[in-house]
Amino acid sequence: MKAHPFKILVILMTFAMTATAQYTEEAENIQYVSWGLVAGPNMSGCRMALDSTDGAPDQTHPGLGFDAGGFLEYHITPRWSLQFQALGALERTATSKDGLDNLIATLGINISAAVCHRYEKAEGTWLVTMGPYTHFMMWNDIYGEGNLENPFTRIISSDPRTGEPRFAMTDFCAGLEIAIGYEFASHWQIRGFLMWGITDLLNVDSHDLYVKPYKAGCLVAYHFL
Repeated sequence: MKAHPFKILVILMTFAMTATAQYTEEAENIQYVSWGLVAGPNMSGCRMALDSTDGAPDQTHPGLGFDAGGFLEYHITPRWSLQFQALGALERTATSKDGLDNLIATLGINISAAVCHRYEKAEGTWLVTMGPYTHFMMWNDIYGEGNLENPFTRIISSDPRTGEPRFAMTDFCAGLEIAIGYEFASHWQIRGFLMWGITDLLNVDSHDLYVKPYKAGCLVAYHFL
């Protein structure tokens, strides 16, 4: 059986909260909340296999998308904080099957909860964050010249050769996000991030069929202290 996204998310969030709790007594207690706005381009893709006959992964190529949203940061100590972020996410993945190309586009919301560590320098601060995320999909479409069935449809279809169900999509997926950034003295930030999907987008109990997303990108943010 495939791991349920809720179970994976609970485990990852428990890890993030436990790691932060170990440092609550570091330095003086300066607890406060700040917030910020963030936007930037992304390159997203999927590790996927949609053909149960050969078990071979489909050829996929990351596509250009865009993220925009905001974050809240709960400062526990001068060096450690919890960051909660919500981003509207346009993601696109190019696929090739039987020599034909397709483009899968999705629009959704990424919600993440991360532990943030700060390393202060004279003119700014380095930021390292890590924690779980979940992606809720709101819209999807597929464009191209091939006869590739849309793997993101919520309607269960059947394999024409075996009659077995396929392409039943879950409403969301979960994974792990890692980011490295720099905050200037002016409170502007620049960040690079990687999101790696752990749960499967396909709600089909099969080791041969899977769609697991990934995304990398660069974000520019302004931090309101």
